[in-house]
Amino acid sequence: MISRALKCVALAIATVLLPCGGISSAVAQTSVSMNVDYCEQVHAGFEVPGVNPGSDFGIMVTVDVADFHALRSVGALNDLLSHVIQSAVATCRDRGRARANFILVTIVALTPNGFNVPKYAVIHAGKLLSAPNWTIDTNRVAEWETFERQQNEKQQREADAAQKQAQELADARATSQKLQSDFKAQTALEAWVNLQVLKANPFPYQGKVVGFMTTFQQMVGSGVAMFGGNMDVVASGVPNTQFTQPGAATILAVQVNGVKQVKILGTDMNAVDGTYRGAYVCKTQNCAEFIGPH
Repeated sequence: MISRALKCVALAIATVLLPCGGISSAVAQTSVSMNVDYCEQVHAGFEVPGVNPGSDFGIMVTVDVADFHALRSVGALNDLLSHVIQSAVATCRDRGRARANFILVTIVALTPNGFNVPKYAVIHAGKLLSAPNWTIDTNRVAEWETFERQQNEKQQREADAAQKQAQELADARATSQKLQSDFKAQTALEAWVNLQVLKANPFPYQGKVVGFMTTFQQMVGSGVAMFGGNMDVVASGVPNTQFTQPGAATILAVQVNGVKQVKILGTDMNAVDGTYRGAYVCKTQNCAEFIGPH
């Protein structure tokens, strides 16, 4: 018997609500609701000593329990079954269906909060109404406890993973904000621009220090470098040792001077003419650590 005192609950029998004053704390702990499915069913779902499944009439009962852990106690289970049989027999008499000589009880564990699984039959029990002892055909209390523990552990892992992801996002945002803040301070940056917009018409930004993401292509002279896949920008004043890898993703700051004509494969093309004010060479190809998470 479970010793600790617990709040008394009501026991629902079909459409009749019975007070639980006579239920022990062990039964009350299970938070029980009960439904008498049949009063005179000619069927036994499993072998019950003394029952002729082809001719005897049985009472079929389903019991929902919220706290099935209490049923690990033999005393608690027997107490529950004793109450079920008394209430079920009384209900069937009230219905005028009293020919049954045996009872089958299915005890169902209600789905725990947050578990996307159906209700689960944990115990099948039966007996002749006149017999002293129950036959327990199935007892899956331990199995359901294992499942519940696994689900709790899964939920905890998911919660931990979500918390870790949130922390990583927060850290990434903080890192990118600091990198951007330091870059602005070091370069006296006035505006971020889209490189293709800048290349189409650099004159609205003439004299201003602007920043954008691009790639280093090559040095074309001492202190002069080309940036962008289409040779979009020519920057002067670039330290000769600043860039060593062609194609390196870069956050570049230049003071816009205007347009400069460059020859590419024998063809004259226009590029943005700028004076180098600073650069951040990205650690990743998409510069995620600088740009930050979306």
